[in-house]
Amino acid sequence: MKKFIAKEGTWFKAGTECIRAEEMWEFGTLTSESGEKTGSAIYEGIYVVGSDNGSPNDTCWHAQGYRGGDEIVMREHCTDDEFIVINDDSAA
Repeated sequence: MKKFIAKEGTWFKAGTECIRAEEMWEFGTLTSESGEKTGSAIYEGIYVVGSDNGSPNDTCWHAQGYRGGDEIVMREHCTDDEFIVINDDSAA
């Protein structure tokens, strides 16, 4: 079983485990900005709401009553290289 840990600077809270919920592009079918082969999926994880500074995503959460710093669970289409992948054979 694989664990997907969010990297710094991605949609999700850095260092938290995310769920790879729905594959969009199989691993190896895309190329990252650094030239590495990758794939993509809909991931589910913890997002930290930012300040209401006009960002469409944060404005949406603020309109629903959330404030900057609130942690929510959300889904987002991400490339696999936005995560540290850990092969955890003990969970099998």
